[in-house]
Amino acid sequence: MKKIFLLLTVTVLSLSITSCSDDDSAPTNNGGNNEETVSFKINGIQKTFEHIVVNTENIDSEVLLTIIASENNEANEFITFQLYQDETGGAEVDTEWRYYDANKVYEEGGFNNEEAIQIDQTITENNSEKLSGTFSGTLSRYEQEAGLILLEITEGTFNINR
Repeated sequence: MKKIFLLLTVTVLSLSITSCSDDDSAPTNNGGNNEETVSFKINGIQKTFEHIVVNTENIDSEVLLTIIASENNEANEFITFQLYQDETGGAEVDTEWRYYDANKVYEEGGFNNEEAIQIDQTITENNSEKLSGTFSGTLSRYEQEAGLILLEITEGTFNINR
């Protein structure tokens, strides 16, 4: 399932980046509008992504949102998360988070010393016009020689006009 999600995310990102241009006025791509950001710290280093793409997929009677945020149109570093439209709250909101840094993918799942590797979020607004909230937690990747590599994400916020 994770491999399918990874392939889907990379495919969606590739299509989104190649289909977006500087003159794109689609409401789901802010093209660097400073009012919309996904901002967080990774291991203490501030990241602010202002290029935000929101893809929607109708599944039965619900709308699945896939948010892809990067510094610019480049696909070298970005964060993605998925959730269903109109869901708000904390742990009860089912989300999936991933962070891509060049060819390295960090994701939720598993345990480190019996502590879950996950992102905790609070979704404060989630409708057809706006998505906002906060997030923090841990993502990981496993490398054969280095073992488990953890990324600590703190002070995460997102404010997205749809």
